[in-house]
Amino acid sequence: MKKSKWGLIGVLFGAVVGTLFAPKSGKETRQDIKDAAMTAKNRAHHKLTDLQDEAEIVIAKVKKKADTLSAKAKKEVDDATKKLQATLTKAKKYISDLDEEEEVDETILETLQKELSELKSKLK
Repeated sequence: MKKSKWGLIGVLFGAVVGTLFAPKSGKETRQDIKDAAMTAKNRAHHKLTDLQDEAEIVIAKVKKKADTLSAKAKKEVDDATKKLQATLTKAKKYISDLDEEEEVDETILETLQKELSELKSKLK
């Protein structure tokens, strides 16, 4: 933006200085200065409009990306919740089975602990 700003000021300054030293009448000189200022103003307006259009495009892309990420995060949390609920159901069944059986199945216990650890790490 600084280069553009200084370039615009330089163009305007050059136009004014060139106009002031040109062999023209005062009325023509004032008109030339006015025309140069209008040209500079129009250039600035076009540049600002282009910048605004570009910014709006970038903002729309950022919003779309944020929505995508938000939906992805929600899906991951939903999936983790479903897995956790399934693990909890298995654990409850295992506990009720323990009341009926005398033997403890270590593999089931290890599986439940592993599933719970995986879910905890996903939620961090």
